[in-house]
Amino acid sequence: MDEDRQRRERILNIILIGSIVMLVILDVIVLVYSYRDGSHYREMSFSVFSLLPLFFIFLYVLSRRGYAALASYLLILGYFVSNSYAAYRWGVTLQVVILAYALIIIMATILRGPRFGFLTTTVITALIIPLWYAQFHGIITMQRQELRAADSVVFS
Repeated sequence: MDEDRQRRERILNIILIGSIVMLVILDVIVLVYSYRDGSHYREMSFSVFSLLPLFFIFLYVLSRRGYAALASYLLILGYFVSNSYAAYRWGVTLQVVILAYALIIIMATILRGPRFGFLTTTVITALIIPLWYAQFHGIITMQRQELRAADSVVFS
């Protein structure tokens, strides 16, 4: 295995472990809110959100078994899909959405090379422009975001 490939795999595993830790923390927060608010809790259900940490654990196992390239593509796709959902639901201009798109571009460039980073940038731009237009003109309505104390974990 060449040095560049080893470096990319090591970076991928670090990103995956960090993502798993953050997702497990967020999963606990979702569980606490869903129990606390009961039937009034209207956000994503705990059982659905719990699929995210499981997906990232699957990617880590995939990476450790020699499928680092596939795991890196799926990681970038996973971040892109979940962030695009946030952009659709809460708005393209939400700070976390913009930062996450920048993170996705950087991850794509580091893990798969500059060509894939440029392709990722193009895909993100092709999504943001029409989505912003639709949100700005009221074609797509966004959900108002209510800030909570636990949001500090997300912003951190």
